[in-house]
Amino acid sequence: MSEQDYIIDVTEDSMQQLIESSYNVPVMFDFWATWCEPCKTLGPILTKLAEEYQGQFILAKVDVDANQGLAAQFGARSIPTIKLVSEGKIIDEFVGALPESEIRGFLEKHITPPVTETGDDTDVLGSLISEGKTEEAIAFLQSELEKEADNLPARVQLAKLLIQQKNWSGADIVLNDIDSNNTTDEIKALQTEIQFAQQAASLPDIDTLLATLEADNSNIEAHAQLGNQYVATQAYGLALDQFLWILGKDRQYEDDLARKSILSIFELLGNTGPLVSTYRRKMTSLLF
Repeated sequence: MSEQDYIIDVTEDSMQQLIESSYNVPVMFDFWATWCEPCKTLGPILTKLAEEYQGQFILAKVDVDANQGLAAQFGARSIPTIKLVSEGKIIDEFVGALPESEIRGFLEKHITPPVTETGDDTDVLGSLISEGKTEEAIAFLQSELEKEADNLPARVQLAKLLIQQKNWSGADIVLNDIDSNNTTDEIKALQTEIQFAQQAASLPDIDTLLATLEADNSNIEAHAQLGNQYVATQAYGLALDQFLWILGKDRQYEDDLARKSILSIFELLGNTGPLVSTYRRKMTSLLF
């Protein structure tokens, strides 16, 4: 992704596209003006962070003089004002030119920061991953954590590589060592993925469960197990269908397992995107 893809000057015409983009990646709207002195301090910091995060969020710069309607629509009454949007909704905001450290903290509540290395190690990890040398990349990250145990980006990347290898217990251990105060939405999603995968390992396979349901479609346990297996294979729509079926039949089954599982899948999907929106409406319709 090039810089022009994640640092954008907003116009009325591009706003809808940015709102749609927020279902895939958070969008940070920066309301500024040329005459605003604090904006001149804040702007370069935001640009630096957008370049550092390399597309993990979109920086959308809104000149309030040229886009007064957009400023009013977002309730930006003073500048600089920052609004972080995800799934079409404002999830966080601040006003004024905060120092870089505080802005990093603001971002890290919602987005895991990128892994950064220094000196001769700068490109090592990226090269290992791009060359498919997963074992070497894992060893590299483990050595980084031995030097700096609280390196959150390295810990998250290590967990992702272990998940890629289906080393669920190893990934679980890596993520469990993260302080709860540093847990991001991305980390929660990874933990949910691990949880479903570990449960699926002890369940009948998909073909067996489908055969069970063909013989007796009222078997709630089989629907629940099939939903779990579908999550483990990333067939999220099929999984949600199973848990919605249970929700409609027996809300109290296994201490509200169906609703909790649906919410866990939403979390796994980052609580964003068309699939989440569609099934959130279906769940709400069933419950209320």
